[in-house]
Amino acid sequence: MTDAFTLWSLFKDSTTLQAVLGSLIGFLVMHLFQQRRTAVPNMPMDERLMPGYRGGLSAATMPSDLPFSMGSKSQKTKNSKQPEKQKQKTEMLKRATDFANLLSRRRSCRQFSERPVDPEVVRLLVTAAGSSPSGAHTEPWTYVCVTNELMKRRIREIVEEEEEINYARRMSAEWKADLAKLRTSWEKPYLTEAPVIVVLMRQRSGGEAQHYYSEISVSISAGLFLAAVQNVGLCTLTSTPMNAGPALRRLLGRPPNEKVHLLLPLGYAAHNAQVPNLTRKPVEKIMVNI
Repeated sequence: MTDAFTLWSLFKDSTTLQAVLGSLIGFLVMHLFQQRRTAVPNMPMDERLMPGYRGGLSAATMPSDLPFSMGSKSQKTKNSKQPEKQKQKTEMLKRATDFANLLSRRRSCRQFSERPVDPEVVRLLVTAAGSSPSGAHTEPWTYVCVTNELMKRRIREIVEEEEEINYARRMSAEWKADLAKLRTSWEKPYLTEAPVIVVLMRQRSGGEAQHYYSEISVSISAGLFLAAVQNVGLCTLTSTPMNAGPALRRLLGRPPNEKVHLLLPLGYAAHNAQVPNLTRKPVEKIMVNI
């Protein structure tokens, strides 16, 4: 007991020993705090967003094989930046080239095989089209997918009745001359040949539903649908049934605020299908750099 009392007296009078012990206690406290802080799991990005705002991308919604990194630049050393950037650039150029080549082979098909299309494939095509941007995110589109043979036959009758009048009286001579190279006519056999007719309806503002730039929004969605169709190896064409819209809407039982935007016959090309020998403008004719 005397020895312990003597040590305490020496410590109490020693500034050096007090400083050492204080540093040791401080180190232990910081170490314990650091352990507790790093033990807390990272919060998912979606939970870090401000309430009511869902902008931004979480790791769960980003494709795992994007040709660019979502990591922080500070995580990479200076020596590794250039090779990694070059690798990303090469991969992006490859994807851009492959996708451009895929879409460059897209053609409007008017001769279809009777081979059925898997309903799940159709559902996924519409899912892809539904990812389109829209004015105020109101998504003003409805994709009506028709496979019933009697319904397809009635659709064809309605369209051909109006198209015969269009070609005879409503369309200008210049319009018909421009269509001559495509060899189209008022007859639309593809409407009964294609296993699926996708009727794209545009929702207009009315009642409680308000839409903004609905025509542009639906057209963008149609473009994504065309790309998705090409991606799976199917064919379609953008058919615009002039003056047949109201009758088609009533036939399909759609509400008054919906308007027929496009008919998109969908299926496999017939084994003897032919398309006009057309060329597209080179990119230099459609792209301007400023």
